[in-house]
Amino acid sequence: MRTLIVRFIAIVFVFACLLSLSFQEEARAADTNGDGLVDQVAICQANKVCVTRGGSGQVITYSDPNWNSVSINSVKETNGVVGDDIVVVATNGFGAFQCICIIHDRTGGISQYRDPQWSSVSINTVVDTDGNAGADVVLVVTNSLGTFQCICIIHDRVGSFASYRDSANWSSVTIANVSDTDGNVGADVVLVTTNSSGAFWCVCVIHDRAGTFSTYRDSANWSSVTVRAVTDTDGTAGADIVLLATNSAGAFWCVCIIHDRTGGFVTYRDFSNWGTVSINSVVDTNGVAGADVIVIFAKVGGSPGISMIHDPSQNWQNYFFPGNFTVQTVQNTDGQPGAEVCSSLQLGGFIRITDRISSQQNVAACP
Repeated sequence: MRTLIVRFIAIVFVFACLLSLSFQEEARAADTNGDGLVDQVAICQANKVCVTRGGSGQVITYSDPNWNSVSINSVKETNGVVGDDIVVVATNGFGAFQCICIIHDRTGGISQYRDPQWSSVSINTVVDTDGNAGADVVLVVTNSLGTFQCICIIHDRVGSFASYRDSANWSSVTIANVSDTDGNVGADVVLVTTNSSGAFWCVCVIHDRAGTFSTYRDSANWSSVTVRAVTDTDGTAGADIVLLATNSAGAFWCVCIIHDRTGGFVTYRDFSNWGTVSINSVVDTNGVAGADVIVIFAKVGGSPGISMIHDPSQNWQNYFFPGNFTVQTVQNTDGQPGAEVCSSLQLGGFIRITDRISSQQNVAACP
């Protein structure tokens, strides 16, 4: 009888522990020790990371005396060695940032990344930025004053990090995208920055592979900039940066496309017809390599319409409408290269644009 009670208590204890684990965080499946079996990774006891071995069920616990609470950001190979690594954000007993810690379960080690200037750290993404084996950890860091400190990138393969900042001009920084923009190996970090006056400063691109960054701005005309897409628009290597810019009066200035591969940008504007402008989407509409920019335009005293910017040839095609309209679909419907754009008219009816042949037709309905 006593044996049965002891076993019952043991079962209840194990069940309670498992229940506690599941409530703290759902386990993530990954091969962390490189043996080809799927392991389970989860937070346990609030400030520890537990790895349950695939096959054996053995539980390995990782902890540090300075970890008061931890959260798992991602489980991805970061050091270029077989086996997924566990990227953790840890805080100390005062609730302050302690480290970005990376657990290397294959070797049982923990790498800690921190700096005296790092007060608050946000992980943007974990992806290869330097073109070497292993994903890198892209951070946005603020200092103890709550102001921007750096875009820092951890290179776990070599146990160090790179810091990117322009102390004279970057007061506030937003990461718009992380993609290959220069056509070289390794993703680039696309930023939109403002200066100490709160004014737009640049669309800047960090090339971590080279340890440099490029600055794109039109100081005379770009007062406010929104990055709308980062994708190939000119049909050459590297994604291009599609942005919508307004001037100091708050009026439309351009749809501009940055070609980071060549270090320049192209300005698209039609002052005769484009009064107010919005970008609907960026997709291939004419069947030529490179996505096209679908622009919705209107102007007081003029007809509204859609314009397709063809960046490879650096021109555009306007399609005018008899009154207000709403784009319903952008998709390929005829089986030929390029998507068609179908819109409903406020006055009734539908119009389909087949940009590949510069055709604008009335149709019964949009698909």
